[in-house]
Amino acid sequence: MIAQYSQLQAILRLEPSGKFLNLLEADPTIEHVMVTLSEAESVLRNHGGFDNILQPHHKLTIVGTEPDPTVTDRGRWAEIDLYAEITREARIIPDWLWVYHQMEPEHQLENVRKYLDRFEWLYQTAEEMGLSHELIPLAKGLSQPHFKEARETFARLGIDRFAMYGVQTPSNYEFRDRIHQAATALNPEGVLVIGRGSPRQVEVLPGIVDEAAGWYWKQDCGLTTDGYSQQRLAMWIYEIKRALETERTDEQSRIGDYLPDSGVVING
Repeated sequence: MIAQYSQLQAILRLEPSGKFLNLLEADPTIEHVMVTLSEAESVLRNHGGFDNILQPHHKLTIVGTEPDPTVTDRGRWAEIDLYAEITREARIIPDWLWVYHQMEPEHQLENVRKYLDRFEWLYQTAEEMGLSHELIPLAKGLSQPHFKEARETFARLGIDRFAMYGVQTPSNYEFRDRIHQAATALNPEGVLVIGRGSPRQVEVLPGIVDEAAGWYWKQDCGLTTDGYSQQRLAMWIYEIKRALETERTDEQSRIGDYLPDSGVVING
């Protein structure tokens, strides 16, 4: 699959309902939005598809990172059938299991391998069906041996970009180290981070990171049912892009690096 997205993306994680729909209709500065797979189902059911809520210039990324019970209930064919129902071109990041620190090492490695197996099936089946969506994987795991497990699969599929999920890693230092390990093992052209939407958090991540998605923008622009600051939202987008294009270093983490981007706890 050919990559469809330019780099240095500031991505708004949002819910496709209520005040968020008003925002999408009214603000021309928004370029790229992210929703979950379950929210994509809701858009198909309640709005007849993404073309009815997004503007022509909007890019769309759909992620499978959701609460554990939700992802474990997804079957392969149900998921690929959902991809086929989404007629608007999208980038999809599948997820359906987790790798936690408290798991036994054998279980961690088993889940890494299960993730790779199912991702490859989804990727190849989507190509056989002629779907136009771009599928990119999560770099699943907690350490370099986990990431090395993905080398053969990524090489076979021609994967040169992956996502890293950081919502459950409030320490920016720990998350930055994990990105380093994944990038060293897999040598990507770029990395999307999910759960880091603060310019302060982004600017200390490794230089290979060229896309950032999170909820911080909502707080930054003061979005409520009564409105928001369009100027502050435009500034957030600008500051994220500036943080992504600025040469970054591995400076020691600061107090602000330990602030989580969201209070939601979902699988990683």
